[in-house]
Formats: sequence, C-alpha cells, structure tokens
Amino acid sequence: MNDEQLMTASPEAETAVLGACLLATPAYDPVADAARILADGDWSEPANEVVWSAISRLHGASRPTGVPMVEAELRRTGDLERAGGPVRLSQIASGAYSSGEVEHYADLVHGYAVLRRYQAALARGLQAARITGPTDVPDAIRAHQADLDYLVAGDGEAEAHYGRIGEQLHGHLLTLEKPVEVGSVIANVVVQAVLLPGPPRCCHRALDRRTSAYVRRNVIVL
Repeated sequence: MNDEQLMTASPEAETAVLGACLLATPAYDPVADAARILADGDWSEPANEVVWSAISRLHGASRPTGVPMVEAELRRTGDLERAGGPVRLSQIASGAYSSGEVEHYADLVHGYAVLRRYQAALARGLQAARITGPTDVPDAIRAHQADLDYLVAGDGEAEAHYGRIGEQLHGHLLTLEKPVEVGSVIANVVVQAVLLPGPPRCCHRALDRRTSAYVRRNVIVL
C-alpha cells in the first residue's frame, strides 16, 4: 500500500479482539467489553464476522468462548469452513494480545468500520451528483447531508432519532389506507409500489403517468 492509499481496516486489531475473546477466563470477560463497542458489520473480513457471531451466541448463553467451544458451535451451525477452519481458530488465539487491551482494539475495529461507511456515503453522494439535474441540487444536498448525519449520530442515537424504518413502515402505511375527503368526494388512499427504470431524473414523467389516476397528495414515493 502506497502513501496515497488510506487504510480502511486493521486485520491485526480484528485478530486481537477475537483472540482475547477466545482466551476469556472467569476472572475477565473481554467479550462483554468488545460487545459494548462493536456493531453488526464492523468486521472487514467475513470469516471474522462468522467467528464473532459464534462467540456472541455462546456468550449470550453464558457458555465459555474458548477455542473448543467456538469450534463446536461453528460445526453445529455449519460455518466452520467459512470461519477458516480449526487451524485458523488456533492461529487467532495464539496471536492474541493481553485481554486488558481488547477495548483499545475494538475501538480500532469499530473506527475503521465507520470510516468505510463514511467513504461509502461519500461515494453515494458523488454518484448522486453525477445524475442530478440543476434544479434538483438542493434536494440532492439535503439527502446527502441526512446520510452523513446518520453516521455522525452513531448506531444507538441514529436508531433512536430515525426509528426502525423497516419495523414502523407497515404501520404507517396501514394508517394511510383509509378514506380521505377531498372536497365533496371520498377517495381511498392507494398505497402501491411503483418500479421505474433508469436514474431518478429520467423517471419524473413516467412517475406522473403511473400516478395520474391517484388523488393528488395521496401518493407516497419510496
């Protein structure tokens, strides 16, 4: 890697966290310390994500997280090969640092994950800028700012601020499926998924044609 390339992961930090968890003792529980810092998707290596998932399941069941137990859990779920096999588990454990340093390395793992998400958000913003028309620039900027605000808020605060959209959307749609009075006409709100080809700026006319039969202001586009 040359000087112009930016690191987006630390394999050493990921190994350090997993290794400490594989060497946990009743006197010290590094799994709990790491779990307070890490979030889903923080691992850059899919194999590390698999190992961490096994460790988390065992820990959640108040079971030991040593190499034999994690290997058995991975065999049970059929994920041992995805995790790199028994040899890799032993290598991770042998490369562990002091369990007291797990929070430091977990911070690195999470920090690099946030960096990757930041880079992805910037890439989405650049992609949007390339297809945005002159009159749509303010909307594109607001959308990009919301994307960045979500990252700044962090996992817990963002979830509290924005809510679990997937869980709440169905309920919101149900509240819309009721008669709405428009002048002297009673019209049912129609909720329908409209699939439009091509980039957003090319779809305005197609969207108008698809929704022209619906009552004005009773159409929600997702």
